[in-house]
Amino acid sequence: MVVDTVAGPDMVSYLELLRDNGRYVLCGSAGGPPTSDFFPALLDQYHKSPTLVSFSLNSVAADDRRPSWQEIMTLWTRGAISPVLDERLPLTEAEQALRLLERGTPFGKVVLLPR
Repeated sequence: MVVDTVAGPDMVSYLELLRDNGRYVLCGSAGGPPTSDFFPALLDQYHKSPTLVSFSLNSVAADDRRPSWQEIMTLWTRGAISPVLDERLPLTEAEQALRLLERGTPFGKVVLLPR
């Protein structure tokens, strides 16, 4: 499964990571639309039977999202869930943090600390 929160020009390379019957979940689009080679690549992967799913919170009313958010906050407060952090860096190392993000190497959030 690929969960893509960015979209954009790397979508083809992520699609190619799927195994047979793999799932591609698109849930963000900060990177913009895919390149023009995405749909031909999808057809090339046809015999692997990929499933593509897209989901935007914009399609869910705020009143419907609120209970889910409250449940997430309850679980977080109890310590039942926690964010995945890759790096905590001082704000003075913001440039280093951007380089890490550019390379795509972090697994989790990169957090800048004010002090």
